[in-house]
Amino acid sequence: MVADDPDTLIFLANLLRSEGFDPCEAESTVDAVRQAKSQPPDIVIIDMMMAEEGGIHLYRCLKGNEPWKHIPVIMLCTIERETFFQFHNIQKFPSGRALPLPDAYLMKPFETAVLLKTVKKLTSARRIRTPAMKRMEA
Repeated sequence: MVADDPDTLIFLANLLRSEGFDPCEAESTVDAVRQAKSQPPDIVIIDMMMAEEGGIHLYRCLKGNEPWKHIPVIMLCTIERETFFQFHNIQKFPSGRALPLPDAYLMKPFETAVLLKTVKKLTSARRIRTPAMKRMEA
């Protein structure tokens, strides 16, 4: 989870822990990238309204780099999805293409049940796409 508001981080961390998840918290893009380098997350939740466009910079970084481009991302934002992407697609993605759509986009304030359902859906889908390796027995 990445948000520059401590209250948002505390709320999301407690919510996810209550459902059995082990969230990592980052207050900046730099901290999030550092954590992703040391241990890639199963899913990323980004508050898109972080200062200095931190949320969009992190999203561009994740989707523009091979090790992370397939990690599901949930965007949390106070701006409607269409408006948000229309504005950001004026500034092209580094490859020259439009900004890729996230796996989920939730308007703030969001319903906690909807966020949890989305997290569960995306993490279970990721496990299906990348099954755990089975131990080979001789």
